[in-house]
Amino acid sequence: MITKKLVKNKDIPLQRDSLDCGVFMLMVHSEECDIIFRLKGILEFACQLDNPNDAQSQGTISKGFQGLQSKVSSKNIVLTVCNSPVLIWPNAGFQSNVESLTEASSCGDILQYIKSDDGGSKKSSKKKDKKKSGPTVVNMKLLFEVTEPAGNEAPSLIRVSTQQHCVKMPLPLDCVLSVTTDESLATVCTGLVKALNKQLADMEEVVL
Repeated sequence: MITKKLVKNKDIPLQRDSLDCGVFMLMVHSEECDIIFRLKGILEFACQLDNPNDAQSQGTISKGFQGLQSKVSSKNIVLTVCNSPVLIWPNAGFQSNVESLTEASSCGDILQYIKSDDGGSKKSSKKKDKKKSGPTVVNMKLLFEVTEPAGNEAPSLIRVSTQQHCVKMPLPLDCVLSVTTDESLATVCTGLVKALNKQLADMEEVVL
């Protein structure tokens, strides 16, 4: 059974007029857990506001968050597994730079590519410590491809005569998904992307 819950850091007071969105961690917890996937990354939120106090500004902020959600759901998103050479493109039909890792692979197969503290793989370490150890934690980072096919569009210049307010802030994302070893990698990556979108939606609600 898999349940979702939103965890709020009790040590940090949450104010609705605050732009600090780094107080949430989205967790998807399984009662029978063998592996915990933790995905962290930072997205840059930016928008231009004509008047920060009018109702139109809320629509502009919402469009900014919608743009970030589209970015997370795009084919350019890349998940990198820490302490390993593994790169995964979850939204591009599940592609990986490791040929043996496919969408049909179980998430336990990824452990053999992760180096443990003693220099071996986490898979072998898990076998040694099976009796006393808890779930294995797989740390991942959120990346994006920055190179795109060159277009034929000519550069354009825009002059704005009215005063505008530029809003920029980093959004720290932190999602956790706990699964069993026989769960497919494709299912895990899909769950992490959904968790990212859910966390962005929660951040938008806090900002507004």
